[in-house]
Amino acid sequence: MTSRLLVLAVLLLGGCRSAEQALYYEGEAQLLEGEYSEAFRTFTRYLAAYPGSADVYYNRGIAAAGLNMVSEADSDFSRAIQLNPDDADAHWMRYKVRSTIRDAVADPAGTRPFEGPVKEARSFALTVLMLEDLTAVLKIDPGNLTARGERGALLAALGRYDDAKEDLNTVLAREPWDVWTRNERGRLWHAMGLYEKAVDDYDIALSSCDTCTWLLYNKALSLKAGGETALAVETLRWLVTVDNRDAEAWFMIGQCELQLGQQTRACEALTRSVNLGVVEAQRLVDSLCR
Repeated sequence: MTSRLLVLAVLLLGGCRSAEQALYYEGEAQLLEGEYSEAFRTFTRYLAAYPGSADVYYNRGIAAAGLNMVSEADSDFSRAIQLNPDDADAHWMRYKVRSTIRDAVADPAGTRPFEGPVKEARSFALTVLMLEDLTAVLKIDPGNLTARGERGALLAALGRYDDAKEDLNTVLAREPWDVWTRNERGRLWHAMGLYEKAVDDYDIALSSCDTCTWLLYNKALSLKAGGETALAVETLRWLVTVDNRDAEAWFMIGQCELQLGQQTRACEALTRSVNLGVVEAQRLVDSLCR
């Protein structure tokens, strides 16, 4: 967005402007100042008087996104793409907006039992649409590593593991220390049952970001799944020394300690997880820790 707005500074130095230009520049100036409500209204006025501008739909979509009006933003970016299919920025922004919508759909808070299948279907549909936007971005700009990494993660989520691996490998060949991509490839290896490879990627990522505790959790999951239960406990106990309120980590420690035959340690960890709100741990505490 910023590069598109830089032209404003030059254009404002020009001489007389038409009413149409003045309205357009007013909206862009408001965007630059982060005045999203004002910009949204200005671009709406523009479109009422001068319909059919892909750039104005894009700019109004930016304003709508800034106001968290995700449906309106999605609609405006879609209109911008309809008018200019090769607008990589509009495809990227529509992808980001739909990612926000998907995250809201996937949020389990307040979901009633009968709503689960409907939300799951909508989440899948949004994932497919997001994939189409990222593919469009890469068709226009094949060297966009951010879009390629994000597409790799989406492909993995859809179970298209070979395609996902190709995208993630391409990113890591150029950016071997990219922590986010290392994590995503680790998750891909885990999904494929290649737990040692997953752990290797998590370790490389941790060497670049030793404060990324979520990497420790993912590493522990792969160690546990690969039968390295004692190492999983060691990793998790390091994690809870960093954040002793990590409820899920305490719960997994309890599960692992049970597998290792360490019931006392397991009960201590499970009780901590119960106290931190893990409902599932209560059943184990009730049956094993009395």
